[in-house]
Amino acid sequence: MEGHRRIRIRSIPGLAAALALTAATCHWSSARAQGPGDVGSDPVERRVSPARPHGHRGGASRAGLARAALIGDSIWIGHSIQTQNPLDHTTFSYGPYHVGVGLNRPKAGGSAAENSGLWDWDHMAPGEADSLQGWWPMRRVYSITGGLTLADTDRPWWAVDIGNQGNYVLNSNNGRTRGVLSYWHVDGGSVATQVRIPGTNPLPMTWAPLDGNGSAWCGLRAHGDMTYVDPVTGNPYNATVMEFNGENGGGAGSGVGTSKSFPGYPSQMDQMLYRDVEMTSPSASLNLTFLYQTAMSTSATSTASTRTGWFQFDPTVVGPVAVAGPNAGIANYVPNTAIGQPADSFMVYLGVPVDIDDLYLADGSHHVPGPTPHGVYDLKRRWFSEVLRLDMPIVEVLHVSGNVNTSFTLTARTCRLSTPRRAGQRTSTCGWCSGARPTATSTTSPGAPPGSSTRAARAR
Repeated sequence: MEGHRRIRIRSIPGLAAALALTAATCHWSSARAQGPGDVGSDPVERRVSPARPHGHRGGASRAGLARAALIGDSIWIGHSIQTQNPLDHTTFSYGPYHVGVGLNRPKAGGSAAENSGLWDWDHMAPGEADSLQGWWPMRRVYSITGGLTLADTDRPWWAVDIGNQGNYVLNSNNGRTRGVLSYWHVDGGSVATQVRIPGTNPLPMTWAPLDGNGSAWCGLRAHGDMTYVDPVTGNPYNATVMEFNGENGGGAGSGVGTSKSFPGYPSQMDQMLYRDVEMTSPSASLNLTFLYQTAMSTSATSTASTRTGWFQFDPTVVGPVAVAGPNAGIANYVPNTAIGQPADSFMVYLGVPVDIDDLYLADGSHHVPGPTPHGVYDLKRRWFSEVLRLDMPIVEVLHVSGNVNTSFTLTARTCRLSTPRRAGQRTSTCGWCSGARPTATSTTSPGAPPGSSTRAARAR
């Protein structure tokens, strides 16, 4: 599903406000480490047949590709552990991941040349620490029905927030990432001067900030648009972070390219923006006001074999929340089968911030430092249950979808807890599109060109 959301938070004199924002979407992401022409899903080495002298004819010229010719007839390209000799091209490699040439004859005790020209993830070059040797393992959407019609509660893997792959980071010491921490970011929309990669022609932004020079927007700009860059990861807030998410194109012979029609937001995502406030007494009250505008798809599917729900707090359990307290028994998985069609949504919550070293997930598991430095697995990339405490009250104060352009005000909300409060906005979308398409709207949307259409068949 696609769409865009923006919010501007106004400060309240004399009172700090806590505000959390979340964006969530549904289906269709996948990626590959291989390039066009690869067969299967495993890395395949490349071979190049060297130039032959004029007059060389017959089957021998084809035998090189079959690897049945003389030694040196083929050059294999892959990972190299050879020491480079500037006078010997068969030892060449390039870059930090040592992509180079070799004989591709892996064996224990083999020479450096024999164990080069392929990726086996066993042999490392001197000083090399990346066990993936530069590759990116990517999760693909499993969306095969096998001819069965199952309730979506019996195939919960369809509801994984695959649209969050734009936040993906390797769980290794080097922390490689092609993504951004969140799709939420301050954006100037049409007011900001667009910065482009030379040779690209990204679609322009068509919305203006709700006030001032920027609004918090949950969305991604078009490919080649480098106007805004994540200050932590160094990657741009544009379609590039989703290039491994989804495989389908615009259709054979359609000439419309891929379905990733950014600017917009990807399907099947769950993105959050939040802020904390210190409440000074048990009787303290909270005032909260902000402008917001949404342009979200309301499309959904009721096809029994493919309709899918979504996870409310985290993807640890299909069933009720198993954490003692006010949220015990609440459905952690919101099914499509039983209660209808979840739709792309923008939501605002009030709650208590989690203790990063002492928290519970929806399945009741207790997380403290140990295998990871903190109970929260990744402080910069969190599930909803890693933002607000499940063992304390969580109040949803706003929930909208479709096209809305208005303001929100919450006055004198008594919190009854002498603890920090966290306010958050959350945007959720659902699946059955492989990329982002902006929602059709006649108003200025936060990132979508008015009049463009959505291709998603299900939303939440």
